[in-house]
Amino acid sequence: MDEKVKTIDEPTEKLGNKIKTSEIMIIVGGSADEPCYSIRYYDLSDNEWHVGFSSYWLPYVMDWENQYFEIVEPVEHVESAHVESAKPMETERNWEAECKRLKDEADVIYKELDQAQKELNGKNRELTQLKEKLSDLRRDKDYLDGKTYAYEYAIKCFEKGSWTNEM
Repeated sequence: MDEKVKTIDEPTEKLGNKIKTSEIMIIVGGSADEPCYSIRYYDLSDNEWHVGFSSYWLPYVMDWENQYFEIVEPVEHVESAHVESAKPMETERNWEAECKRLKDEADVIYKELDQAQKELNGKNRELTQLKEKLSDLRRDKDYLDGKTYAYEYAIKCFEKGSWTNEM
């Protein structure tokens, strides 16, 4: 695909009418220390993408977007050249949908993680109670009825994660 992008070289004061566009966005170039902001738009008068109205000062670019552009509905019959040129916009929309999907998926994972954390906290409370009961039995020397052995066995099983007689 040979996408043509034109820039506007004439001063903005010479533009009399607003540029009619179906899609417009502010893009950033340059470096992180010195970003340069530009307006990327699809001009319906020539059915081509343009990049222009650039500045290092974002408020200027935002003012120019409001002052020199009119957003209109796209023409129903689209030339094949426009469809090819519109692919970057479709890709951006796909990224937006993918970001939303990933955010929704992350929300579900966080909810599952929160539920697992609650279950783990409950299991830790159970284990703590078993250990406290064993400690009480040892302190009271209550070995006669086999309770101490039963609690020791329960704690080992709980820590191992199984309830078998093979300890």
